Amino acid sequence: MTNFKSPLALMRQKMPTQYKKLKRLKLTAGGIFTDAWLMDQQIPMQSLNRTLLDYDVTFFGNHQIYAPVLSEDNPCTSFRQLSLHYTPQAIPRPYFFHIENAGVNLPHVVDPAKPNRVIMETLADPTPTVEGKHWRLNPAGRRQALKRARENECDFEEAYIFSMHWWRNHYHFLVDSCATYLQLKNCGAITSGTRILSFGLPTIWQQEYLKILGIDPGTFIDIRDQCVKVQRLLIGSPTRHRFVPSQSAIDCLRNQILDSIVPVRPKPHQKIYVTRRSAGNRRILNDDEVSEFLETRGFKVIEAEKLEVREKIKLFSEAKTIVAPHGAGLANMIFSDRPNIIEFFADDAFDRGYFITLTNTLDGKHTPLVFEPQNALNDYYVDLDLLELHV
Repeated sequence: MTNFKSPLALMRQKMPTQYKKLKRLKLTAGGIFTDAWLMDQQIPMQSLNRTLLDYDVTFFGNHQIYAPVLSEDNPCTSFRQLSLHYTPQAIPRPYFFHIENAGVNLPHVVDPAKPNRVIMETLADPTPTVEGKHWRLNPAGRRQALKRARENECDFEEAYIFSMHWWRNHYHFLVDSCATYLQLKNCGAITSGTRILSFGLPTIWQQEYLKILGIDPGTFIDIRDQCVKVQRLLIGSPTRHRFVPSQSAIDCLRNQILDSIVPVRPKPHQKIYVTRRSAGNRRILNDDEVSEFLETRGFKVIEAEKLEVREKIKLFSEAKTIVAPHGAGLANMIFSDRPNIIEFFADDAFDRGYFITLTNTLDGKHTPLVFEPQNALNDYYVDLDLLELHV
């Protein structure tokens, strides 16, 4: 049994007021959050009931406390769900362990010695259903993985799963895939003999990021349509605890990329508007008016997906204020220094909080502006009078 000091115990002792707020979150998050990542961090996430800790776990790094301040003049105070992302959280020390003779049938990973155990760290985004009791698992896929794990021949001696199906999204690629990989690489868990498995091969823009990070895209092995057996599968703790990313992991990712692209950091001065006019949903119906309005106030209007990776990194490293509708393009704020973020939303929904927590992790300021959706695609009009109050 591995000794593990609870970060919640640390919070209870040193931050009793914040700890009480944390305990109340379960009752106010509309059943979406429940115990998944936040309320049960006394031990790593290795089973549904998390009563066993019988892997040889290696811990590294430090506990972290997420406790942002929500000022009274921030519009977020008016939104019941979005404001929950200011609830203090305890983030445990990062860790890794190995599963012997693991069966892998993405997105499923099965330990043949404990076939009923759900390896939480390998789930794309382990969110409970509304009831907070059942997990979205595919029994048939797990059975195939278990069958392969019990066969004699191994496909790989040692391997690590770099990505699951969500990694085509800009935010999840940077925060979930790249940051986690770097964390494990820097602590020595990933070695030259570790094979890199992925759900598909990297796209062109992903290859550019990987090269900047010193990761050879040619070493990735696509096992999306395969069921494989790994003699020793590396499992790492996520760098994102539901919505809150690890500050140390984000700093590591940010610094490694900027040191390569922008070795001399500029003083933030740019004002950027990231449009979603090419997206299929959550579009701004009066985007032309918004663009023209912001341009008259010194903003540069961009479509992030049309910029080269290096150009995008340099531009956001110079950004002081970023205005954008909710979308993965906001992930580029990682390269900004204490950014001022004004984010548009079509509703006050708890599961839209990724960039609130990322802004707070970067020690920036986040201002949410919520507008009325006009259709099933959550397209909406931006109130220019309201926007003017904040730019």
